[in-house]
Amino acid sequence: MAGHGSGASTREVRDRPGFPWVVLALGPAIVATASGAALSVLSFEPNTDYIHIEPWLVDLGGGRFAAEFVTYGRSASAVRYGVLAAGGNWIVSPRPVTPTYGYFLYPITAYAVSDGTGRIHVVWNLIDSDRALESFHYLQLDSEAHLRVSVGPVGAASVAQNFGVRPQTPGITVTTDQVHVYWNSNGTGLKAVLDMEGRVLVPAAPTAPGDNATAPPPRESNPALGILNAEASVIRDTSGGTYYLWVSSSFGGSPRFPASEYNLAFARTGTGGSDSAVLYSTLDSWWLSKPSVFAGIALAAGGTPAVGFFGIFTARWVSRRRRPR
Repeated sequence: MAGHGSGASTREVRDRPGFPWVVLALGPAIVATASGAALSVLSFEPNTDYIHIEPWLVDLGGGRFAAEFVTYGRSASAVRYGVLAAGGNWIVSPRPVTPTYGYFLYPITAYAVSDGTGRIHVVWNLIDSDRALESFHYLQLDSEAHLRVSVGPVGAASVAQNFGVRPQTPGITVTTDQVHVYWNSNGTGLKAVLDMEGRVLVPAAPTAPGDNATAPPPRESNPALGILNAEASVIRDTSGGTYYLWVSSSFGGSPRFPASEYNLAFARTGTGGSDSAVLYSTLDSWWLSKPSVFAGIALAAGGTPAVGFFGIFTARWVSRRRRPR
């Protein structure tokens, strides 16, 4: 009897599998797969059809520059903002600083200025093509691209868009404690006055004679030249370096279905060396060539079969654990 009992106990112990430590690898494999997929998706922006031809480059000091530009697309119409190093690398990747719109309600122009204290002030206009209206808005960011203020339409005014005329870019003047936003409505100059927190101090009203927005710096030819390159926003530093930001275009697609593609281009010349880079593009293949997309695809490609292998191993182990003894 004792020997029989001992044999049953031995079989019972033998039939109950111990914990396979390889099961612990399932968690990291799932994390790698999910991280890779998320990185690829977040790095890819396939819905941008157009980049407005007037981006603005703003000197933040210390070899850092703000880049503001407007994109248009099915789910990608927005004013975007990022921070660049002098060599053209993103320190803060560009992201929407307005709500993201679509084809029929969308931002059309924007203008960014610095007040010298690290704050960036942006005025922009929103087109409602169904109602043939454009309204004017204001936002403020700190030097690290954090959104501090976003208000609008400023005052109560909206103006009918004249589709035969290029949409206007609103104007701005920044004082030590106020922001003045300017625009034109059917030939009448209007202005709203805000404080630094975006509160309306003076609602929209006609401007007095001689009361005009600070003129934007003139745009200049870019180093690439050519008819498919728009004029650039230009910054010159005290050491002799010159920095350019502009939009270039190219033709793609097929003979039956031609398409125009647009690039946000950057260049540096003069003291400090020469650099050039494409910072943003409507071309899908450009997004797929980004290092972050390659990293994401590699993580997902390595993690997916690992999840399958370790998942099968784990399922078999669980099944054996539940088998009647």
